[in-house]
Amino acid sequence: MTLLVSSVSARGRALRLGRDVVAALRAGGWEVHVRVTSTASDVEELSRTCSDYYIGALGGDGYLASAATGRVGHEGVLVPFPGGRGNDLCRYLGIGVDPVAWAQQLAEADRATMDRWTGPLDAVEVTSGEGTKTALGIISLGIDATANWVGNHSWLRSGPLAYAWGALVGFAGGFKPAPIEARVDGRATELGGWLTSVSNTGWFGGGVNILPQSRADDGILEIINVEKMSRLRALPLLGRALVARQIDHPMITVKTGRKIEMMRPVGLRALADGDVVGHLPLSMRVIPDALTVVAPGQQVERTVDIRTEK
Repeated sequence: MTLLVSSVSARGRALRLGRDVVAALRAGGWEVHVRVTSTASDVEELSRTCSDYYIGALGGDGYLASAATGRVGHEGVLVPFPGGRGNDLCRYLGIGVDPVAWAQQLAEADRATMDRWTGPLDAVEVTSGEGTKTALGIISLGIDATANWVGNHSWLRSGPLAYAWGALVGFAGGFKPAPIEARVDGRATELGGWLTSVSNTGWFGGGVNILPQSRADDGILEIINVEKMSRLRALPLLGRALVARQIDHPMITVKTGRKIEMMRPVGLRALADGDVVGHLPLSMRVIPDALTVVAPGQQVERTVDIRTEK
């Protein structure tokens, strides 16, 4: 296995844990070659050109997405290791948030177990005027994107705390929603702008399973949307959703589709897996079975009731 390790995820968390991860893998008989990287372009290129069948990636959600970018359309298997603050992809995959414990599981796994853990994963192709990028989890706009952006630049190491802090800073800074003009599989629609996220896995905010029915192996994306409402009504709802993690309000709806285009407001920032992927206008389309990953399986920790619209 070639193991790519982020030197910057969660202020060095991946790098600090990397030695223990490697030791656990080698104790189980894995041959591990380590490459430490610092930029998205580095990890994408190393992932794309790696000749090993197994390529591991230890870092945050954005780092794992960059590693996945290099594997889309290529043979071989991606082995994700949680090394960030949120680790939402690894939560979805049932890996959890402890990379050393996951390495120990891999060290103890026999061939039959590895075969059972290996399977396809959908990806999302995000295209804007700034290029094309790959996302694995959730593409965020509105207060969700603001919370991620502020949280990423905070001193907090805990993903949930950083996300909650980002949301509070956004509210205090007078965040104003901008209704989003969009098309879902060619059908025009308007999204509320308070919280609008396109989901591949259902997990966001460092541990919130906002959409348990969202699966990254069904060729379908979900658009989670908080309907247009006054600030007075929105603040308590979003406070419960982003801080208390209680999302059970009828004003939260879900649409499904395979290609989502968002045209206006021009310049609105979008984040995917915690990192900026572009600004509106942009489009997102699902790539079914884009890559192969090793993971114990989907893990559901929190469930919510959300009204779904076809």
